[in-house]
Amino acid sequence: MKKSLLGFILVLSALSCVEDEKTSTTFPLEIDREIKTTKTLENPLVDLTNVETQVFDLGLVTDSLLKGKDGTLIYFERDRFEVDATTPLTLELEEYYQFKDLVTHQLSTETVDGKLLSSSGVIYLEVTDGTQEISLKENATLPVTFPDHRIHNNDIYYGARNEEGIMQWKKDTSLVDTTVLNYQYSRMYGVDQYMSIKVPRDSLDYYLEMNESFNVYDIADNKNSNSTSNYQPIIDPAKINLQQLDWINVDRVVAPDGFKDVLLANEKLADYFTIYVLYEDLDSFITYPYYEAKDEISLAQLLIKGKTQLLLVQLTADQEIYSQQITLGERNRYLIGMKKTSLEALNTFLDGISARDSSENPAVER
Repeated sequence: MKKSLLGFILVLSALSCVEDEKTSTTFPLEIDREIKTTKTLENPLVDLTNVETQVFDLGLVTDSLLKGKDGTLIYFERDRFEVDATTPLTLELEEYYQFKDLVTHQLSTETVDGKLLSSSGVIYLEVTDGTQEISLKENATLPVTFPDHRIHNNDIYYGARNEEGIMQWKKDTSLVDTTVLNYQYSRMYGVDQYMSIKVPRDSLDYYLEMNESFNVYDIADNKNSNSTSNYQPIIDPAKINLQQLDWINVDRVVAPDGFKDVLLANEKLADYFTIYVLYEDLDSFITYPYYEAKDEISLAQLLIKGKTQLLLVQLTADQEIYSQQITLGERNRYLIGMKKTSLEALNTFLDGISARDSSENPAVER
């Protein structure tokens, strides 16, 4: 039985191989895909981002392994897309694995129903024929592996900006394939037997850990055996089958400490500025754009978690930067008093709150 399973795994591994690995050409981030709203509010921090648009020239290839410069693996297969065999394709990838890049590109970490997320990274994916975006076929998926085990204890969310330009995320609730050990059968007959099942994405870690903990030869009637279970998941748990392209977020829901109504007194009638709500020791933030010169700004039922700060940033018509930092305390009312600053100073501030980036991120298990 074990030899049959091993052969099955090898066959599936061979079928999952791709022809070659392609590298990308990088370009500056596409500014024209910045926040688009009924009014124009220029992103004041976009020049601080280190993200580039990586373009993979796929041509007419049927399948290929695409690797992003920060480690994202994309298993491209042409027949997954709504396109004929004679249309050259390109794939664009952007990797936002540094928290500062999420902030500077205003990729807020809040769900469509108002829950706070802690992100382990965001990617943007787009397949085009040079003139228009090419969609996945109905019921087709795109396999992707995220670097550094970022998917561990996290879920996949798909994002889109609302009419105000604020990014909001919706959870991927699709089922994923995995294999589980039939523990009762193994205990009864002393032979490993596996079953292929579909489980919710947020339950996959539980099933994998449960399987890995099983050692059928350690049960009472086989205590003296030196053999161990050869469990291997047939479906790589790190390979996620994306249901759609564009904005994809790897993150988890964070329970807030509470909610707070915050009132900002705008005595100098500042307008066209952005408020960033930042949470200490979390890769979490929320943005609010303000166009009107209102004398009072109300942030109703603001999510509070640990040390919560407001960062106000304004880019004037003369391209001057003004900012203000407010640490929320017991008070409910605060005075807006932005002062002239520089991108360098804001960059230093954002670096200081981005200590959990990349390899230092405690959410990433190695």
